Amino acid sequence: MVKYHGESIIGGRSENQDSIAFTDVKFGFLAIVCDGMGGGKGGKMASQIAIDIILEDIGNSASEDPVNAIYNAIQKANFEIFRTGLNDEDLKGMGTTVALALITEREALVAHVGDSRVYQVRAGKIIRRTYDHSVVFRMLKDGILTSEEQASKHPKSNEITRALGLKPVVDIEMEHLSFEKGDFFFLCSDGVNGELSEEEITQLHKGNIIPRNIAIKAVNNANHKGLEKGGGHDNASAISIFCEKRSVNQKTAETSVGNPKLKYKPSLIVGGILGIALLIALYSITALKSSNEEYIEQLQSAHMELKKQQINIDSLRTIAETVPEETSLREAIPEDSSAVAVSSFPADTIAPATRTVDSLNTGN
Repeated sequence: MVKYHGESIIGGRSENQDSIAFTDVKFGFLAIVCDGMGGGKGGKMASQIAIDIILEDIGNSASEDPVNAIYNAIQKANFEIFRTGLNDEDLKGMGTTVALALITEREALVAHVGDSRVYQVRAGKIIRRTYDHSVVFRMLKDGILTSEEQASKHPKSNEITRALGLKPVVDIEMEHLSFEKGDFFFLCSDGVNGELSEEEITQLHKGNIIPRNIAIKAVNNANHKGLEKGGGHDNASAISIFCEKRSVNQKTAETSVGNPKLKYKPSLIVGGILGIALLIALYSITALKSSNEEYIEQLQSAHMELKKQQINIDSLRTIAETVPEETSLREAIPEDSSAVAVSSFPADTIAPATRTVDSLNTGN
């Protein structure tokens, strides 16, 4: 169904804190890029924990719903990084981004947290399928910055507003995408897209259908640019996926912010509640073993996060009950000024996606 290749290099740093993985799972083909952060060994450990748990959890998922499997796996990885950081002072504050693509026969599922990216390329045209959870993206959205070039040179260009491991529950953005035979999905850490423009990434795909060549050129070109600027540049990671046939589902893509699926699905909601409840129960046991006041404060924070999740789930259920079964929540909720179009592709070329950015105003 796909051809693929991934590369990760140290760049100008003393350690490669990126971690990547790609493999076949029961749902299809899974690719993951994680970019760790945190002093000492924290960044590398966080990205590797995320890779290990997400691979294992999706690979061994008892669910028949890939969206449910992805959502639960990322939440589980997030909680484990959060818990590990609390238990080790040297790892406190560690975290990681995640960009994930699961290519199934029906569709491509793309999920992300942080500023690692997923692009889709077709016939020499590129569209960004994820938008960064970062300070500079918020500034672009608010009109403070007016271009990607400005954003890349801004002093806060490396500051992200969302990552795995910072809180016991994390907001995950997920998209459902159609694809054609000959399409590419390109996943990368910011060490690649921070050095290469989208036009340069597009050029790597023109006249080239070999994922290995694309991935190697992407990280090497990013590294070369970093060296030209004097070194000290970021780790660079990329995974290139070539689709050998079109998806069964050719409907317009849907985007979910903070919830795993736009359509109301009782099994997903119940599964999510049970999964989060299990995590918080495990966390409670850990907290009871220590008299450290920080654990109590974190437990209270976790409780508040779960209350927020319950409010979101109750709202989702209330809306869904008023909508016919085959109607998406997007069709039920009027568009407002918080929704921004992210595709300039013609409708007959590639299905555009939209991304709501309300979550950027919550401080997450």
